[in-house]
Amino acid sequence: MKQIMKEMARMSIAVVLLLVYAWFLLSFAWSIDEMSLLEKCAGIVYGFVMVPLYYKLTDAMGLR
Repeated sequence: MKQIMKEMARMSIAVVLLLVYAWFLLSFAWSIDEMSLLEKCAGIVYGFVMVPLYYKLTDAMGLR
């Protein structure tokens, strides 16, 4: 049961991170001209940081 709860926590973290990434991708596709330079940079940086952030969060929470 404990393993199932850990797996559900890992999946929920992954889904939240992917939803934020999907928001950035859709923003780029629909309104890149209306986005500020900071928003564009944040989307690109988030794309590179998303996977290491997942691993650091799961390690910090003891889910691995």
